[in-house]
Amino acid sequence: MKKFVNVSKPMLVSMVTETELKSAIAYVANSIYGGADALGFGLGFLKKEYRNEEDLDRIFSACAGKPIYLYSYPEVESTKFTHEECAEYLLFAAERALKYGPVLCDIMCDMF
Repeated sequence: MKKFVNVSKPMLVSMVTETELKSAIAYVANSIYGGADALGFGLGFLKKEYRNEEDLDRIFSACAGKPIYLYSYPEVESTKFTHEECAEYLLFAAERALKYGPVLCDIMCDMF
């Protein structure tokens, strides 16, 4: 299992910005097939109906143990989220993702 630290070359991170569950899982599979070293997720893109434990587990389990990069900004499906709501969603998703690989969380520069 790779990590985000102590790597000998730059990592190829495929950014997943899908809104639908099935397309997100397919994008992950195609990214791994294409040689991605890690998977990144713009959590604000995923429709609210998929922001639950079961669906996030389905997405993150598709990452096959590769490192997972997460960010949650107020964009697309989260445009009305406050910074606090973005942070809560990020931490919720990170807890799910940790079951499937190393996780790096990105926060907005004006979060604090």
